[in-house]
Amino acid sequence: MQFKHLGAMLAAAALTLLAGCASQDQVSSTVMEQATQPLTCMSKAECDAWWARSQVWVTNHSEYKIQTVTNSIIQTAGPSSGKRALAYQITLTPTNDATATMAFVILASSIEP
Repeated sequence: MQFKHLGAMLAAAALTLLAGCASQDQVSSTVMEQATQPLTCMSKAECDAWWARSQVWVTNHSEYKIQTVTNSIIQTAGPSSGKRALAYQITLTPTNDATATMAFVILASSIEP
């Protein structure tokens, strides 16, 4: 996946999961699987660019403040009970072949109708 598509992928995953938080069983397993697929960056420069872009995206799109930023995790506060906002955790895990895998976890609290 190219760098310019990273923001679009994060937005799609967030919207998909927000829909899932708002109404249970509304998101198909296929869509959920695609939205949560890890990304593999192929070089240090690509990983660094994606990592920086991910932090900017979370900062600009999360209602929760970022709690933790290291070279391997970006994590927001939340989710808070009853609040219709997403919490984010992005991890960067180096692999043995000099690439790295970025994984996205997007969480929402359950909201009663």
